Amino acid sequence: MEDILNQIREGLESIGLPYISQSGASLFLLTVLLILLFILWMIFRKIRLWYWKTDSQINTLKDIDNHLINIKEALSQNTEKTTESADNGKHLQSGNIDPLKCESVPKKPTPEEQGMIAIGKSGKVYTEAELELQIRE
Repeated sequence: MEDILNQIREGLESIGLPYISQSGASLFLLTVLLILLFILWMIFRKIRLWYWKTDSQINTLKDIDNHLINIKEALSQNTEKTTESADNGKHLQSGNIDPLKCESVPKKPTPEEQGMIAIGKSGKVYTEAELELQIRE
């Protein structure tokens, strides 16, 4: 250890610094090691936080997808019940209306059917490709 401290002291003297004692060289070495440790800690902290952020985004998107699937199933069950009751003629109160001649209102396609997913507080509609691009950023 003394050899390393002597080499540090001699190196500092060779670049023009005045005489430094062995304790000063040890403090210099300790300072340099702490600075390197701090830099490494900052680098690995950013990597860890980036991974954690990406992981939480993926989990949130999976939860949203599962929630949308559950809503879609519930809606399909409700529409099945409605069509069954319509077939039985229970919803028709007038006997003059022919259920075969009734024109249905054209259904507007939902974003899920178009391959779009709506997320966020703003309600902006994103495609799957846009979501993947945002996750990668």
